[in-house]
Amino acid sequence: MAREYLIALRKQRCETQQAVAKSIGVTRQNYSQIENGIRQQRMDIVTAKHLADHFSVDVSFIVSEETKSAFSQDSDTMNDGSSQDVVSGENPPLKMAEQMT
Repeated sequence: MAREYLIALRKQRCETQQAVAKSIGVTRQNYSQIENGIRQQRMDIVTAKHLADHFSVDVSFIVSEETKSAFSQDSDTMNDGSSQDVVSGENPPLKMAEQMT
């Protein structure tokens, strides 16, 4: 899943992936993979700190965006077409059917 917030921050500053990559100490290919969610699906704190410094934002912003992304990704993987109660983890129609028998 692409990290839209990184793309937006970079474009807002009219920067290339190469410029960001150089600033945070990685190759352009590596940064592209980070930005596109291919590499470091769960971003490490060192990378988050470097990005926060580069984009002049608080590291808590990066962590917050990563948390939103992880939550969204987790809910997407749960959405397999089955109906499941998020709190209990039970399948409501199955639970009702069991109570009826």
